[in-house]
Amino acid sequence: MLLHCTLVEGQYRFTYLGDDSAAVMLVPKDSLVSMRSVRNGINVFMVHPIEGVVTKLESLASALNADVYGLQCTAEAPLSSIEELASYYIDVRTN
Repeated sequence: MLLHCTLVEGQYRFTYLGDDSAAVMLVPKDSLVSMRSVRNGINVFMVHPIEGVVTKLESLASALNADVYGLQCTAEAPLSSIEELASYYIDVRTN
């Protein structure tokens, strides 16, 4: 299987080629993104679904009366265990 990586509109695009088919995966550039800002002192952090991006959580974020931040899976995120990924997101959130 061949892997080709390009940067497209601020996101890494990995293309896997093999078996006469190609699969493309976009990887977010930023681990922490602001999804809503109301400045009321309440912070909510949302973790991405299986796809690794918080796009599908935007309607929920917009309905909350809080500052909402999304945690996304970037190329730097460790994927060997859920514990390592959680630790990585805690570090991202506090830095």
